[in-house]
Amino acid sequence: MPTIKKLSIVSGALFTSLLLIAVALKINHLPGAKAALNTALVGLALVFIPLLAAWKLKKP
Repeated sequence: MPTIKKLSIVSGALFTSLLLIAVALKINHLPGAKAALNTALVGLALVFIPLLAAWKLKKP
């Protein structure tokens, strides 16, 4: 079973890389940039930050 630490690291890496790809798409005015940007920001806000907070608060 995955731990909070593993989930937070994987989700942070996934959504951060998606954010970087979305910014590159946005700079080049390519299609799909807005959807990728929204997905990355929502994922960071609703998945990564709560997992990170739970992991940090759970530490002794």
